[in-house]
Amino acid sequence: MGNTSQVDVGEAMAVFEGEGRGGGELEARRREFEEEFPLFRDAEFVEGVLGPGECLYIPVGWWHYVRSLSPSFSVSFWWN
Repeated sequence: MGNTSQVDVGEAMAVFEGEGRGGGELEARRREFEEEFPLFRDAEFVEGVLGPGECLYIPVGWWHYVRSLSPSFSVSFWWN
């Protein structure tokens, strides 16, 4: 798919959130990730948490990553 990132942001979160912790395996994953995507660490981002009943509008062409903090239900709509 042309609109899908090559970066596994879930993997990035796992390797960078545990920075300074973990054993050799985590450190090896971090190095491998940084070699494959050297500029990812410097990418600008906006982070937010939505509460029950809230919605988020993401403009066309904006790449995004969503992670649920608890069991939830979400609906996506695309308009053009």
